[in-house]
Amino acid sequence: RAGDVINAADQDLALAIFNELLDALSGTPRALFSVTFTQYTLTPNLQPHTIGPTGSTFVVTRRPVALLAADLVLANNIRVPLNLRNRAWWMHVRAPTVTSSTPTDLYYETSWPNGQIRLWPVPLTAYGLYLETRTELVALAIGDDFDLPQGYQQALRLTLAELLAPAFGQTVSPSTANAARDARAQVWGNNDRVPNLYTRD
Repeated sequence: RAGDVINAADQDLALAIFNELLDALSGTPRALFSVTFTQYTLTPNLQPHTIGPTGSTFVVTRRPVALLAADLVLANNIRVPLNLRNRAWWMHVRAPTVTSSTPTDLYYETSWPNGQIRLWPVPLTAYGLYLETRTELVALAIGDDFDLPQGYQQALRLTLAELLAPAFGQTVSPSTANAARDARAQVWGNNDRVPNLYTRD
């Protein structure tokens, strides 16, 4: 209740549930407000390249949920877009081990804890690989500063209230549920990507 002093066990529970919420939102594209652009260096004649905390090729804290775009970076920093493919396409590649200096296609297998990047043809040159991924929300500790864009504080506070209520024997009031829904809708709406549409001409 307002004005009550929270005990350590309740505080730890609330923080754990809040960090679970942040982890869940990291898998929700509408909840993520920015993207990250990172360049890696390909290893010639390697298939697949791995990306993740224990990956042998690209080591990152957590493997990306998805790749949004990928470019091959040639000499003089010339970037050539790669075609992002799905599992069905990869399963029908007739010659998956064929090699070339410049691959044209990329299939991302979201294995765990490391993702697998399969390039086709298999690259023979240590060109750069420029990846666009979603920036995830990171876990917090007690005393950390809250630093997220406009609207997130209210949306996360009200959503956390909804999640905490059952653990403390409380019922979420309709007004809180409605306010939480509206706050999320406002923030997620700011993150929506509207595709460009073109006529055939």
